[in-house]
Amino acid sequence: MFFLVILFQSCSMIEYGSTGKIPVYFTYKKNNEYEFKIEGREDFYLFGQLPQVRKVDLDDLLQQEGFIEASKIQIHEFLTVKDMILTGISLGLYTPRSYVVTGRGQRE
Repeated sequence: MFFLVILFQSCSMIEYGSTGKIPVYFTYKKNNEYEFKIEGREDFYLFGQLPQVRKVDLDDLLQQEGFIEASKIQIHEFLTVKDMILTGISLGLYTPRSYVVTGRGQRE
């Protein structure tokens, strides 16, 4: 199983960005008192070749959680055991990638 996961690693990439709808800072700001943790998953197909890049808009994620500003943003991208099993079962035709965005924010 481990060999299958190594074999099906791909050039797929998740690109994280902000469009400026809400202020997003990677450093700490005092008025951002609420901690958050947002989990997500992006799907790739055909050994991660389709699409090669997925875009995640941090502003949209944070607005859905009710934040008007965020700071101390950290992004962790990883493969869960479930992701590896799904990749192995599908023989690489389906390759999900999981991520977690954490930080502090200010609510409306």
